Amino acid sequence: MDGLTTPHYKSAYAFPIQMMDMHIQVPHDINPYESGSRTLTVPRSLRTALVRTDTNEILGTHGSKYKPVLHDDVVNSIMDSVIAADISKDYEVDIKTYDNGAKMKGVITFPNVLIEPQVGDYIRYRIPFFNSYDASWAFMYSAEGDRLWCSNGCSHPQMVTVGKVKHTTNINIEGAAAKIKAATEAFHSSEDQWRAYAKIKVSDAQATAMIRATLCKYNKSVTGVEDKINEVQYATLMRAWDDEKRKLGMNLWALYNACTWWASHPDVTRTRSHPDVISRQRSVDVARMMQHKQWKELEAA
Repeated sequence: MDGLTTPHYKSAYAFPIQMMDMHIQVPHDINPYESGSRTLTVPRSLRTALVRTDTNEILGTHGSKYKPVLHDDVVNSIMDSVIAADISKDYEVDIKTYDNGAKMKGVITFPNVLIEPQVGDYIRYRIPFFNSYDASWAFMYSAEGDRLWCSNGCSHPQMVTVGKVKHTTNINIEGAAAKIKAATEAFHSSEDQWRAYAKIKVSDAQATAMIRATLCKYNKSVTGVEDKINEVQYATLMRAWDDEKRKLGMNLWALYNACTWWASHPDVTRTRSHPDVISRQRSVDVARMMQHKQWKELEAA
């Protein structure tokens, strides 16, 4: 794609919506002195419905402060930001909607913006973005790497959350362009860091300790138990570590890629959450892991 071209799938996300009053049907048997039923209007200060007017489907209900950010505006603002950031004129756009259009995910991929941390191990640059009409996702966008050989998104502490806009504010295209440009520069500078990871030896004991201290550790405020470990998650990550170390060697680059593989491959059979929601949160978790003192100690080795 060269410049701003209207995608052929625009109709999938650029549909009309409208905020409408909600009504409650009160059954006649609540008051024995009345017959039939009554219709009560819910005050807008309490709740309104977001309706897709071309299909008359309710996509979400919201409080009085909610202001819808249109899918079409999100796509246009991201594309304008990419052009303003002047990353590359060669890019590919993929946009999908879910739940009758209530959720939207897009990814802009730059085939010629590549780094090579190890020989033959290429990572290309991409910008995922999200929006929703059902309050499940804020309008958010990020910038990250995508390992070509296994579609393994690569987290980076400087790149995980580039921008997040609540549905109560306006989109700032200039600010988004500046953040995307800064993230692009961070992506290029990370090549040296990732190359260094391949030279840092990591033992099975160190990998185990790192994973159990971060990605598999339950939050005490939720469980009420100190150091409780998600053993299923731990087993999944250790299998990923075994696989990556066979391909890349027993080093920090292999441990990093085991964790990012886990982030980008959620087991959706074990949860009702949308896989894109899980992957986004797991990417944040990996970035936090990279700020942990044990990770810093491995980096300094």
